[in-house]
Amino acid sequence: PSFRGLAWRGIAGVDILQKLLQETRPYELTPGSTDKAYEESLAIVVKSLKNGGKDLAQRFYDIRDIFRSVNIDRSRRRPIIGVVGEIYVRLHSYSNHDIVRQIEEIGGEAWVAPFGEWIFYCTDRFIANSKRDKKLKNIVIGKLFNAMLKKDERKLLEPFRDDLLNWHEPSTQEVLALSAPYIEPTFEGESILSIGKAIDYARKGCAGIVNLLPFSCMPGTVVSALSRKVRENQNNIPWLNIDIDGMNENNGRSRLEAFIFQTKQYEVQKLQKKEYNFV
Repeated sequence: PSFRGLAWRGIAGVDILQKLLQETRPYELTPGSTDKAYEESLAIVVKSLKNGGKDLAQRFYDIRDIFRSVNIDRSRRRPIIGVVGEIYVRLHSYSNHDIVRQIEEIGGEAWVAPFGEWIFYCTDRFIANSKRDKKLKNIVIGKLFNAMLKKDERKLLEPFRDDLLNWHEPSTQEVLALSAPYIEPTFEGESILSIGKAIDYARKGCAGIVNLLPFSCMPGTVVSALSRKVRENQNNIPWLNIDIDGMNENNGRSRLEAFIFQTKQYEVQKLQKKEYNFV
C-alpha cells in the first residue's frame, strides 16, 4: 500500500506538471523559460518522492511560484486542442513526433489527457467487477483505494486552483456517462476513455480534438470509426485522427496545419455565437 500510494502521488504530480507546461509554454515571452521551469519542478517532485513524498503537497506551492515567475502574454488566446487516444502514444513525445510542440509551433495550445485517468478507470472497473462477482471485501478495498487516490490528487491540485484553466478532471463515472451513447460501458478499455474525454474537452471549450492511435490499434480504430458521429453531436468540432506507424508522414505536418486553421475558424464562430465557455 505504501508503494502504491507513493507511485500514485508521482503520477498525479507529473500530470499536474504536464498541465502547467502545456498551458504556459505557448505564451512564454522568453523561449525555453517554461521548459526550464518544468525541469526544475520535476526535480523537486523526484527529490520529494525519493524521501518518501510526505512533503510533496507543500512542495507544489513552491512549484506554483516557479511557474508564476515565467513571463507570459495571454492577451491573445490560442485555439485549445484536446489530445486523446492510446495512452503511451499520446504521452510519449518521441512516439507521437512531439505533437504538442507541433501544435504550439503552428499556433495552438494542446491539452493532453492525463495518465491518471487510466488509474482511476482501472480502480472503477475493479469495483464494478467485484460487485458483479459479489466479492464484498474487494469492493471495500477498491472504494478505499479510490478515495485515497482522489484525496491525494486534491491535495496536489489545490495550489493551482486559480492558475490552471484545465484544473478539473471528470470522474470515471462522468466519462463513462459521456461515452455511453456511443460505447456500452462493459466494452471496457481505452476507447471509452478517449470518446468520453473528447466530449469533455469539447464541453470545456476546446476548439478541436486530435485522436492519436498506433497503426492498426483496435481501440484507436474504434474511436476513429465513432469520431464522425461524436463530432456531429458536438457542434461539428474539428477532429483529426492520426495513425502513428513509426514513420514521419510527408503530409503529416500539412494535415496538422490545415486542422489548426479549421480550429481557428471554429473558435471565431463560437465567439460570434457566444458559445466559448470553459468550465
